[in-house]
Amino acid sequence: MLKQKISLSNLLRKIGPARLLSLSFILVILTGTFFLSLPISNKQAPLSFLDNLFMATTSTCVTGLVVVPVVEQYTFFGQFVLLVLIQVGGLGLMSFIALFIVFLRNKLHHNEKIMMQDALNKLDLQNIPSFLRSLFMYTFLFESIGACILMFVFIPKYGWGQGMFNAIFLAISAFCNAGIDNMYTNSLMPYSQHVVVNLTIACLIITGGLGFAVWINIKEEIRRFYKDKYPIAFFFDKLKIHTKIVLFMTFTLIVAGMVLILILEWNNPNTLGSYGIADRFLIAFFNSVTLRTAGFATLNYGLLNRGLLAIMCVFMFIGGSSGGTAGGIKTSTIFIILTSLFKQLRGYNHVHTYKKEISMEQFRKAFAIFFIYMIIIFIAIVILLQSETLPTMTLLFEAFSAIGTVGLSVGITSLLTSIGKIVIILLMFIGRVGPITITLSIIKNARNRKVNALEYPQAELLIG
Repeated sequence: MLKQKISLSNLLRKIGPARLLSLSFILVILTGTFFLSLPISNKQAPLSFLDNLFMATTSTCVTGLVVVPVVEQYTFFGQFVLLVLIQVGGLGLMSFIALFIVFLRNKLHHNEKIMMQDALNKLDLQNIPSFLRSLFMYTFLFESIGACILMFVFIPKYGWGQGMFNAIFLAISAFCNAGIDNMYTNSLMPYSQHVVVNLTIACLIITGGLGFAVWINIKEEIRRFYKDKYPIAFFFDKLKIHTKIVLFMTFTLIVAGMVLILILEWNNPNTLGSYGIADRFLIAFFNSVTLRTAGFATLNYGLLNRGLLAIMCVFMFIGGSSGGTAGGIKTSTIFIILTSLFKQLRGYNHVHTYKKEISMEQFRKAFAIFFIYMIIIFIAIVILLQSETLPTMTLLFEAFSAIGTVGLSVGITSLLTSIGKIVIILLMFIGRVGPITITLSIIKNARNRKVNALEYPQAELLIG
């Protein structure tokens, strides 16, 4: 009798990369739920299964919406469980498994490479083992630098042990764009005027949200710059188009968000109006950075102008960049959609940007992601409006925060009914794993789908 060799490669052939990716997140969430339910994890009576599932999901999906303050509910062990969930969720369980395989046999099989291509949102299959090593190396490097800086702030206040742990927890949570803290019940509002904490957390959020491919491209170009000694003015032009788009959109959205917060909240005595001018700019900058990705707050979002909350929903919907730790439809997706619409309105048949043409396949994928997200968020909001008695604007904000894996809230998360919490859990999961991945995980052999051999005459329809 022949024994079938069990390997990740064989498993991938049977299950498929997209489905395995979804299942890996479910496995981590359920494991986290179990550990959070243990008495050793809780300072007081353990939460219900649904609440622990919510906390495990928000950590694994690096969202940040919480039903209870972490500092009040969880012991050191419980907080450590949350920290592990954030780190594994931020990088992805399959990334850890693949790195372990690389260390064992120094290579990945083809199906394993396809899995990592999906998991990391990588454009090609080249040098994935090397890419994985760089991913983990730079992740822990950035997190370590951030933690060391924060230790200078927290150790004098909390002592060596707790101060070091708080710094590590916050650095990992910021880099993974989780937005969960283990110190306060009102996020980072006590540090709203602390320049070092604000800038350190903001830099970690931006770095994690840019995406792994962007760091590596910048690193390679810096190395080439010092080797070839070309003029610094050409540095940006030599970057890959994905990196250019991500950097441009990230800068634009941060500045736009900051300006909008300043304009709409400048004279609000409950928010920016009670601070000095320098602090207003610092707070506006930090909350613009955290708005699309992380979920840390140095403002009370329940006191913001409703118009600003509506605008913030758009920013949360966009999210961070592909291949990073952030959620949302991604900056490159909205860039492709807006650029394509602008070119179409001007009568162009082809869409060009940065001397490159955007293919129809990329255009279709961007629109598919956009509309799938819109359909999901519409269904979720309808259910929330039926199940909850809370104000409509607060429910909209909560839903967009969940699907964008942002984690900002106006303070209603703990007030949701069981149905409301389940909806938010599903939105957080979909927002992290991605609607395309979930769709592919449902459709068997999506990569081998048949192409229709018949060609039909083009239809002429009345539009608009």
